[in-house]
Amino acid sequence: MSPMNGLNNAAWFHGLLEAAPDAIVIVNTEGSIERINSQTERMFGYARDELLGQAVEILIPTSLAKSHSSHRAEYVAAPVKHTLGSDRTLRARRRDGTEFPADIRISPLHTGSGLLIISFIRDVTEHVRNEEVIRKLNSELEARVLERTNALRRANEKLHKEMAARRRLEKEILEISEREQQRIGRDLHDDLGQRLVGISYMSHLLASALLNRSSPAADQAGKITSLLNDALALTRSLARGLHPVAMKSGGLMAALADLAERTSGIFEVSCRFTGPACEPVLTDSVATHLYRIAQEAVTNAVNHGKATDILIDLASQAERTTLVVTDNGAGLPKPSPRRKGMGLRIMNYRADIISGSLAFSTPENGGTMVTCTLSHT
Repeated sequence: MSPMNGLNNAAWFHGLLEAAPDAIVIVNTEGSIERINSQTERMFGYARDELLGQAVEILIPTSLAKSHSSHRAEYVAAPVKHTLGSDRTLRARRRDGTEFPADIRISPLHTGSGLLIISFIRDVTEHVRNEEVIRKLNSELEARVLERTNALRRANEKLHKEMAARRRLEKEILEISEREQQRIGRDLHDDLGQRLVGISYMSHLLASALLNRSSPAADQAGKITSLLNDALALTRSLARGLHPVAMKSGGLMAALADLAERTSGIFEVSCRFTGPACEPVLTDSVATHLYRIAQEAVTNAVNHGKATDILIDLASQAERTTLVVTDNGAGLPKPSPRRKGMGLRIMNYRADIISGSLAFSTPENGGTMVTCTLSHT
């Protein structure tokens, strides 16, 4: 008597098998196929009577049949419900010998006639194909991301190199400009200034001689002497502006005080300087950049802000030196595409060269405040 004859409600069980979406194969402990459903016939290409009574290895690739027999024996010894090959994709074999990937779940069925093993088999060819497509797309995406990342990295490296080269060039231009201004300042002071001193002295002697002789040309000679003295004063002022820090024995503080004095005299505004009790310890290069920042801030206050009151303040502590230029002018100009703002950019660049920070703000009572802070730490 077949083990299946002991099942109650055989018609109901048959209907359940036929309604299942997966192929169902029921084998005994010897591995002989006892029952299948129609989905098994469609999936494997066998007629029902071709499979019943056959060893289940007929549905397994030849290369795996031997190992399957030993696995089946182990399962019969300790039958539990589980999924075969949970860590890999299994393969099944059709009647025509073709193989396909399969998901197989097995479950023990204890009957009065003995143990039966039910296998639920699903063709996962489409699923595996989709996974392969997804893996391929992911691989392509990763490759593109890597390629794009490398391209961005190369572009970023190139940009940094170009920026570094530009910064070096800008620094060289400023240094060349500064050296040229210093050279012109020295020439004005040492050459033209001395010549004017000599001419002024000779003119003074000539005017005195003409005056002693009661010559009508004495007045003209006196005027020439006065004009020469004015030219000499202007030459010295220009020389100090071109070579402000190194030329003055007091360093940066004396140069800023001179800037305030000359601004008041030339533009007829109130420009004052306040500073610490002692000269801050700065290199000539740093002192010159600070002076140029103050000079540009003062020029902007007079020319663009129409300021009438300007304060240049220098403060120095152990950890930092701070330069603040405050005015009562029209305030910060609104950004305009027509205005290049070269002076502001150069001020920012000078502050960057000396590792300082530059800030522009508007005080409560109006005007503009330019602050450059240089840390000594």
